[in-house]
Amino acid sequence: MTTDTGGTCQQCGRPTEGKICPHCAVRNALDPDSEDAVTEFGGSSQDEGREGETQYYGPYRVIRVLGEGGFGTVYLALQTKPIRRHVALKVLKKGIGSGKHLLARFELERQALARMDHPSICRVYDAGETAAGEPYFAMEVVDGRPINRYCQETRLPLPKILSLFREVCSAVEHAHQRGVIHRDLKPSNILITERDGEPHPVVIDFGIAKAMEPLLETETILTLSFQIIGTPAYMSPEQADSGGHDADVRSDVYALGSVLYELLTGRPPISIDELRKVGISAALRMIRESDTLPPSSRLTQGAGHLPEGKTEHLTPTISARRLRGDLDWITMRALAKDRQRRYQSARAFADDIGRYTDGMPVLAGPPGLAYRAHKFARRHPATMAAVAGALILAAALLVAREISARSDAQAAMAQLVGADQAVTPYAIAAVTPHLSRLRGELRGILDDATMPLQARINASLALASKDESEIPRLCEFLLGEKGGVPSAYQATALQAGITRAPQSVPADLAKRARDIARDPEKSRESRLCAVALLAGALPTDANWAEITTEIARLACGSGTVGSARWARTLQPIALRLQRPVRAIFDDEGETPSGLGAAILLSQFHAGDAKALSELATMATPTQFHPLEEALRACGGNALSPAAHLLAEEGDPSPDATQEERDAMALRRARAGMLLLLNGDSESIWPLLKRP
Repeated sequence: MTTDTGGTCQQCGRPTEGKICPHCAVRNALDPDSEDAVTEFGGSSQDEGREGETQYYGPYRVIRVLGEGGFGTVYLALQTKPIRRHVALKVLKKGIGSGKHLLARFELERQALARMDHPSICRVYDAGETAAGEPYFAMEVVDGRPINRYCQETRLPLPKILSLFREVCSAVEHAHQRGVIHRDLKPSNILITERDGEPHPVVIDFGIAKAMEPLLETETILTLSFQIIGTPAYMSPEQADSGGHDADVRSDVYALGSVLYELLTGRPPISIDELRKVGISAALRMIRESDTLPPSSRLTQGAGHLPEGKTEHLTPTISARRLRGDLDWITMRALAKDRQRRYQSARAFADDIGRYTDGMPVLAGPPGLAYRAHKFARRHPATMAAVAGALILAAALLVAREISARSDAQAAMAQLVGADQAVTPYAIAAVTPHLSRLRGELRGILDDATMPLQARINASLALASKDESEIPRLCEFLLGEKGGVPSAYQATALQAGITRAPQSVPADLAKRARDIARDPEKSRESRLCAVALLAGALPTDANWAEITTEIARLACGSGTVGSARWARTLQPIALRLQRPVRAIFDDEGETPSGLGAAILLSQFHAGDAKALSELATMATPTQFHPLEEALRACGGNALSPAAHLLAEEGDPSPDATQEERDAMALRRARAGMLLLLNGDSESIWPLLKRP
């Protein structure tokens, strides 16, 4: 979604970085139907249609192609109503838009962008679909340069580079807080524009974004497991290992680390040329297993320079000496192969860079006291100079230890309070070592009714991780007695806290949970939260038989997204729910409840290829997709049992009705599709030729 840069304005001849100068751009915006306005970006709307014919998508008139991505084409277009402005219009590529998977993926992109409201994330204006069924969305035109080229061409100093990069991290954190992972962060997707003479980053192309929580999609329906999602040179090891389907916020942290590495050294951590020389399997293995040199070592070895004619990277403008130490540690922590050792959020990454620029000890530094004492001495030279010999060293070590503990505790506390529900477990794990220091602050958050519900739940979970007497408070949160009804994800986290010590759940709270679960006057979410408490505290209780049918109805009827969310919460009682959920699956087919039942069963039977195959062959078209994805996750020849099940049934009897024959044909078609997806084409034809 960028426009080409040039030397002079094509309309008036003034010097400018783009095709037109700001003066002409304003004039064209006031009169967009003029001839100049049509050609100002270097093309005619007839480029994309037949000669003499202007191409429209809804109220948007195509001017020219700006670029093409994996799923769509981006046009420069003129919006004609209700207001007139130039937009970047992304339309599903012609010739590949008929598949349901691709249409759904495109819809995900539209929804993901619409949820963003950050100055450094490309804004979406509108979305729609043509009469021919081609989805499109209109977004702002970003006239900028990739961040690596901008930093190189403007000779941006290191402090400015780091400040600009922290703004990028802020934009990515904004997306993560709204449940969206980019999964393809790279310099060409981070464009730099100038506002009042200052650089400003804009993150573009959330086209392969994946929701951290299933808010935008039912992931089991939309994800195509045979696609490699992301750009290999910037891809995290877990993306390379799973084709992009095991990505989380820390995968974007890895990609941000790759971008920072390139800004500091002039090239990505893994050579693009090397990746091109080998096959895809070898390239993905390199991403997972190859060691990355620290940035300073890369520059020291001269790896930042290539022979003339190579364009893989830009020549770095920073010396190795400036990178050695803190910046090496920060970058390499973001690029850790094990995501547990990376920064757990983009905000934590940006905060550590801020500590470096402020002269404070960085969290990525080695844990030795000598390092922290050194940082303390540099911040307080006068104090250190006034103290002599061994006394100064001993005092510095003690003070540095205290500063380190306090800094780590406060950083963990800030992460916990600001954590969203997708990263709460990591935030709680970071706070646990400092509970003795932070216990008072955590209780203060619990007692502050003005704090967000998520922050109060996080504080309660952190305290309960080391103190069983806090378990009743977790129950009160689940019962909605602490400021609101929890979401499904919050309920799952609270349930996990309860299962650490179920014997600590008071009998009166368990009774209140049973009453709420049975009360038809209560909301669906309130009743399912009560069930979550009972499932965590009393999974073997004899009274479950009285309410399992009602629970199954509640969970299946909570919608596509709701069923996927609550499935994890109901896992402790999955065996009790399988029979009533299966009844809904069989009886309600294409209804929302029938789809919800399919989603629940796909998770209840996860890893059981035979059970999933039997369900898939009985499924309606809508129910088929989540079961298909669950079978994929089984790996190997997990899809083959479908054929065996049908082979055992034999052919329909001569007296079978047409309806019975049609049902058998549909089941065989489903089995054939599973076999085709599994690569077992030889078994398909004998199956489908049977009467």
